[in-house]
Amino acid sequence: MPVLVVMACIGTLSMLPVSLHAAIHDDFTVARPFFYGGVVLTGVCVLVGVAARSRRIRKPARAMLLTIVGCYLVLPLLLALPLIETVPGLTLLGGYFEMMSSLTTTGATLLEDPGAVPASVHLWRAMVGWWGGLIAWVSAIAIFAPLRLGGFEVLANRVGHSQTGAETYERSEMRERLVRHSADLVPIYAGLTLLLWILLLLAGEDPFVALCHAMSTLSTSGITPLAGFEQASAGRIGEMLLAVFFVFALLRRTFARDMSSNTNLPIWREPELRVAALIVFGLTLILILRHWLAIAPEGAGSEATLGAAAWGGFFTALSFLSTTGFASADWVDAQAWAGLSAPGLILMGLALVGGGVATTAGGVKLLRVYILYKHGSREMARLVHPSSVASIGGRGRTILPQNALIAWIYFMTFGLSLCAIMLALTATGVGFHEATILAVATLSTTGPLIDVAGQGGISEQTLPSVAQIVLCIAMLLGRLGTLSLVALLNPGFWRV
Repeated sequence: MPVLVVMACIGTLSMLPVSLHAAIHDDFTVARPFFYGGVVLTGVCVLVGVAARSRRIRKPARAMLLTIVGCYLVLPLLLALPLIETVPGLTLLGGYFEMMSSLTTTGATLLEDPGAVPASVHLWRAMVGWWGGLIAWVSAIAIFAPLRLGGFEVLANRVGHSQTGAETYERSEMRERLVRHSADLVPIYAGLTLLLWILLLLAGEDPFVALCHAMSTLSTSGITPLAGFEQASAGRIGEMLLAVFFVFALLRRTFARDMSSNTNLPIWREPELRVAALIVFGLTLILILRHWLAIAPEGAGSEATLGAAAWGGFFTALSFLSTTGFASADWVDAQAWAGLSAPGLILMGLALVGGGVATTAGGVKLLRVYILYKHGSREMARLVHPSSVASIGGRGRTILPQNALIAWIYFMTFGLSLCAIMLALTATGVGFHEATILAVATLSTTGPLIDVAGQGGISEQTLPSVAQIVLCIAMLLGRLGTLSLVALLNPGFWRV
């Protein structure tokens, strides 16, 4: 069967566990729509797959990229059907927005009162987000890496030392690549989720909340069944556990071993991890220094809150850098302690930088930032010594000028996309401040940024229908990447 049909069958079959969860809790108004939807929609998908089995694929590379685009466009519609029957007042567009947000691991929601929503609905959102993170992980290794997209374009070796994406797909059948990489990644992804769930249970978290937070952390969707993440029962111990698992959204090495990476290099010398540590620890240090230089001389604040404020800044910075979007329970105290007047700008900047290549995180990616930094420092050194020859080491030899050029092109296309989304939102009547936060949150796939950076002043429920459609496009673009869109718009990509 076509890969898109197989993905649709997996998504519709996932409705049955949600139906079972609702039936166990005697919530049959939720159990029936998910059960009927799982059975009927799976049958329809099987019939479509049988009818399309004999379809011949001429260009596997184009077919796989279109399959990923089709997954993010078609699957939210199927996944939203039982949801709109369960949540009163939720329209088809609202359900599509909700599932698009979950599948792209954005985590934005139209639900006004999470406490009034059945627990099975939150489980469905977390499951779709977890599944969307798995799709992003597998597609990054199996599809985007051979096509030199999704951040792998800056890892290409010198000319003549590697094959092009088209040659790779001609020699390796796309279905074989998906099956092979799925068999490698699914056990790791599921095992890490199970491990985090058990650790959160030992930390004193509620089993259902722990499961949702475990799935949301590994997928970086930031979905929580609580009114706010700060209401979690595990407290700082739970936040420490989540902080450890945020590293998997910053480092590609665990999952992309067959890519251009030196596995003999110690993990603490990986450039992505070093850039992330510099950003997170630097921001935490700035919070502390701001208090001692600007607030403490005036007699405001208390040194007793130093540890809580430092941890609140560290955890929140790490969470938004991984594009998960969990704000620490100490984050509000950290703002007041450091006297931050506009913390939303800091969080938006962290989300824009994003996590690592071949992870579930969004944003520009740490590797691109690192390559631009290395190239910029080298160019500034050449301004002083034009004839100098720098020793860049074995790892730096793969960072060629064309790699920096591609990274800069992506950065510029990302910026232009951000401007276009903001312009489209303001044209629908959304204010400039709200449009900025919404555009950054959706393009970086960091949905909780809307509530944290907007200070509760932005309501997705009151947005016009056209604005919700624009945000869906932004979430799709943020998950696929702007270079993937450029590849789809290339006329040569469609030539037989």
